[in-house]
Amino acid sequence: MRKKKLKNLVDDDDSQIPVRRAGTRGAIPTSTPTIIPPKQRASNYISLVRKSFDPIGQVKPLPETVDLKMTDKEGLERAYNTKEGVFVFGDRMYLAGSKSLNDWKDDVLRIPVWGNSRKIQRYQDAKKALLDHPEVTHISGHSLGSSVALQLQKDFKHIQDTRVYGSPVLDITPHIGPSQEKVERYRSYGDPVSMFDFKATSSLPTSLNPHDYGNLSEGFSTSKTVPIESTNPDGSKSLIA
Repeated sequence: MRKKKLKNLVDDDDSQIPVRRAGTRGAIPTSTPTIIPPKQRASNYISLVRKSFDPIGQVKPLPETVDLKMTDKEGLERAYNTKEGVFVFGDRMYLAGSKSLNDWKDDVLRIPVWGNSRKIQRYQDAKKALLDHPEVTHISGHSLGSSVALQLQKDFKHIQDTRVYGSPVLDITPHIGPSQEKVERYRSYGDPVSMFDFKATSSLPTSLNPHDYGNLSEGFSTSKTVPIESTNPDGSKSLIA
């Protein structure tokens, strides 16, 4: 019965929906059929989908919002897949490492102590994204993106913390106990890029590339809350499943 009702509600054509008499089988009613406009059918369909049933049949409305989660590994992968090497999810920004010849040039000329991180193209792109997304208060970065993340934290006081992987950092002070700074640095043993970052938390690599961030970043995640229902440009509704 519910399947037939749902079918009538979501049917895309404007045909009339007959109402059968009680106690009859297949009889066509003589009364005026009920017509449900397409927009009303869509609204009814949304209302039905927004309800779920527990084992004893009680109707329980779905929540108005849903929490989405993304690991640092996923966020950095998305950053690497963008032209600018920058990706924003919720209140966290992800910065990719070197992706082009220009990035490799920055690695040599502007990342070391004699360079200026603010002149890096990745820094300029990340700064623009940061101004476009004032909600960002956390940054994760890999390699070249780590240097940019650390520089952004110095330049923008509202950045609460950074979490970086394989950073080309020169810090020969040994790592003793938990850091009091709002910076988390991680590296794999054997990584030549971060070999002078003695304060980084080091672990054994799980791939042939010790500079890889995958095993280091998959244990950290960021969440954001979004409405479970949203309106599309054409006026239709979408539900997040």
